[in-house]
Amino acid sequence: DAAPDLHRPLAPRGLADAAAVGRFLNEQGPLSLAVCSPALRVSQTWETASAELDQPPASRVDERLYAAKTHELLTVIQELPPTASQVVLVGHNPDLSVLTAVLSGEELAMRTASVVILEVPDGWSAVEPGVAALRRFITPRAG
Repeated sequence: DAAPDLHRPLAPRGLADAAAVGRFLNEQGPLSLAVCSPALRVSQTWETASAELDQPPASRVDERLYAAKTHELLTVIQELPPTASQVVLVGHNPDLSVLTAVLSGEELAMRTASVVILEVPDGWSAVEPGVAALRRFITPRAG
């Protein structure tokens, strides 16, 4: 049953790590949009991380980010507004690790609170396997 997992709260360490993620993202420049899984721990992660941003972006929940298949995540990306130049997906593993590998060819050991920055050349609607370049991979940790 997915319900208990969907409603599982973020652990105290996760809250501290989320703040570290927010500080890291703030150093990368302003974000245009955050697209988040409907899971409680994701909303807590984004609420905590975005509190560290000088310019928090608009955010929205997309059900497709929970227990996502790669083709669903690709569709989410392809449907992003063209005006959103820097977007953060806040979701789950192994879904986002697989997506990163499909898009960039890089298989990364992503853990809780990992951040991957990918660059795509031709806009969101043209995103397909192999088009992204890995620009940054980090797992910020609190203190």
